[in-house]
Amino acid sequence: MLKFSKDRRRWLQWLFEAKRRYGLTILNYIVTSNHIHLLVADDKGRGVIPDSIKLIAGRSGQEFNQRVDSCIENGDKFREEKWTGSIAVGSERFVADIKTMMGGMAAGRRLMEAGETYQLRETQRPYIDHFGAQKCEIDPINAYFWD
Repeated sequence: MLKFSKDRRRWLQWLFEAKRRYGLTILNYIVTSNHIHLLVADDKGRGVIPDSIKLIAGRSGQEFNQRVDSCIENGDKFREEKWTGSIAVGSERFVADIKTMMGGMAAGRRLMEAGETYQLRETQRPYIDHFGAQKCEIDPINAYFWD
């Protein structure tokens, strides 16, 4: 659900809505394309963490499900295992037309050839792209030694 940057941003918006709504104390967080690290506190023992997580996960999931319905040309002809990550699957013209109809909502997505079909997808980047080469491996230059 978090592979698209739009979904990660919406997840964060719901996190801060939970802070506003329930008084959740956010100590630290990171949202990646495949998981979340979240450090929160319930300073006054009011039970705000479960309510906050229900709000964040529930609303984020609802928005994702409403948005990712795919347009598929010719029914089952183009159904493949990979189609679920695409907004549109079909002939080049069909997918280009869908992109045009979506207007600004298709920003950041491009037409990609996928065997016999075309897909409208967000460009996927490996997780490691966010780090410089010096952080890719554990190396003595990146280590701290003490007595």
